[in-house]
Amino acid sequence: MSIDHSGKGYTPLPQSLSNTDTEDEEERITQPNDVAFKANNTTIAELHSNHENGTFHPLDETQNLENNTRNRQNIIKCYQDDIPIMVIEGSDQYDVWKRRDISPMRRFCLFMSILLCIITIIIFLYVLPCDSSMICSPIIEPHSSISWDKTLQDVEIYGPITVIPGSSYNLIFLLHGEQYKRNDTRDEMTRQRQIPPEGGGVISMQGNNGLPLWLVPLKRLPTIIDCTSIDIDQSGKPDCIVAGERGLLISIEPIAGTIHWSATARTVPRLPVIIPDINADNIEDLLSIAVDDANISSLVFLSGKTDVTKFMSLKGLLHNLKITQIHKNFADSTVLPRLFEITKSYENEYSWRPTPYHHLTIENEGVCPGQFCRTNINLTLQKLTNESITLWDHVSSNTFASKPVFFVTLNKLYTTGFAIKFWQWMDLPLEYTEKVTITEQTLVEKVLIVFVNYTDIRINASQYDVIQLCHKLNCQPNLDSRKQFTSIEIKYINNNEFPELISYWSSYNTNSIYTLISKIQVIRMDSIMSNLIHGNV
Repeated sequence: MSIDHSGKGYTPLPQSLSNTDTEDEEERITQPNDVAFKANNTTIAELHSNHENGTFHPLDETQNLENNTRNRQNIIKCYQDDIPIMVIEGSDQYDVWKRRDISPMRRFCLFMSILLCIITIIIFLYVLPCDSSMICSPIIEPHSSISWDKTLQDVEIYGPITVIPGSSYNLIFLLHGEQYKRNDTRDEMTRQRQIPPEGGGVISMQGNNGLPLWLVPLKRLPTIIDCTSIDIDQSGKPDCIVAGERGLLISIEPIAGTIHWSATARTVPRLPVIIPDINADNIEDLLSIAVDDANISSLVFLSGKTDVTKFMSLKGLLHNLKITQIHKNFADSTVLPRLFEITKSYENEYSWRPTPYHHLTIENEGVCPGQFCRTNINLTLQKLTNESITLWDHVSSNTFASKPVFFVTLNKLYTTGFAIKFWQWMDLPLEYTEKVTITEQTLVEKVLIVFVNYTDIRINASQYDVIQLCHKLNCQPNLDSRKQFTSIEIKYINNNEFPELISYWSSYNTNSIYTLISKIQVIRMDSIMSNLIHGNV
């Protein structure tokens, strides 16, 4: 094949030297150095003028010497495998592959941009955040003040709140079974309950999370418990004495819930009197009153260790004691007959002094619920000049207020305070008739937490709706013990700087069928105090 050119345009390469695919491509790959090019004499002569020592020069149509010299600056070298590789030679300003040094101005700008980024990060990490409480107000994150709560079904929580100290604080509550039910189909469920309707029980929970630890079911209703006064098993820690209706009197180990003994005598539903050890077993004994079926009362002596019961009159008791033993035991004031601590703390008080300068009075009037039921609360500040300034005066009708529970937090604002629980009935009681067997009463149970800082006070309130079911004067939940037990307590159960408020309430749920539910709540006082101080409540 001959190629005709007249010096104009461009001279194409022969197909044997082009980059197109041919049938002999595989042969050229396998034998790149032995391929025979087929071309006529004219083509070989044209290629020879532009090929020297294995180097291809750009084609120049004009054959101009000046252009040919300029074009030789950029040459295409061909190596032994016939693959042309462009190599840019000549002037350095056309060498795009050659690495060049950055100019001083660009180097300065790069350094300044990196430095600016580092300074910005440092400012946002260490300069903008404020560590001084005098300059910047602390950031209050919204969070719940409730540490934990626990709901119990088909039981009523009754009586005082008992806190057992230790590495992990425990809480102990008295339980009453559900007395009123409107649906007879629940009888089968009633028989399967651990707490029968006519009975009760004692339950223990972990103070930090509400996890149940143990439950002691009882066939008789418990009414009062004390876990701080007497050591029955000589373990070095006091044990629990529970008294209740129909002669209930038992001793329970507070950590494991083990029953030490249960009195066989039918004692009155009150805690006995602690007397010195008179049977030489190194454990204090108990003295109570027993009532037989004929309603005849007599003194009953109970051994604190083994529940050995002896019935005798007061004259017989003194006659059986040796004179030397009486003189030896009663000479020391520490072994005199004494009451349980729970009965001492609930005496008829209506006036308290939270601080040497503050005076608190709570007065409940009339019979609740009723037309003349009313509560009056007054908090005053006593000055050195014997003048008093009223800080808080609260009056509410058809309401009963519990006794306050005080707390003190050191090195904090509003270091002193107290909590009070209110029961306010919405309606006056209905007149009882023979046709109406069960009546319903609605009331509001409210908890007020008062923080005191000299002349300034802050009040936090929370309330729950409570429904009572009553048969004549017997109501559930039973609020007759509200004069003695507050159903609220403030303790350091998590070993924190701030105490925690422990509260419970019970109510019937009337959404579908009457169901008795009880709830226990543990509230963090630090979160409540923070919200009050910063005005978020």
